[in-house]
Amino acid sequence: MSNLAGLVGVIPMKITAESSPRNSEAPTDVRWYALRDLKRPNATLPAYKQLSGENLEVFTPMKWTLSTKGGRRERILVPVMQDLLFVHASLLLVEPIVRRINTLQFRFDRGGVL
Repeated sequence: MSNLAGLVGVIPMKITAESSPRNSEAPTDVRWYALRDLKRPNATLPAYKQLSGENLEVFTPMKWTLSTKGGRRERILVPVMQDLLFVHASLLLVEPIVRRINTLQFRFDRGGVL
């Protein structure tokens, strides 16, 4: 029996521009967007620093860790998850930046819409 046997009566819905939740809000509304940074963990300018330099409100969960540099141990603040960051701004500000920085992506809800 196939895996779809329990889905009797479920009608697949096609997501269109008109039915997208993204269009239910104005592009100028300020909200939190989850982004993914595809840069290597040892990148010199990770996306959360790059976006902070663009005067955007950026949140990345951070933790303290010990690092050895030049024979000395020091505590440094590093992201808990290297690829996760949140930006608080309007879609009109965030979308052009995500398009310009090719290592940034939106994290989507299930179904592929914002």
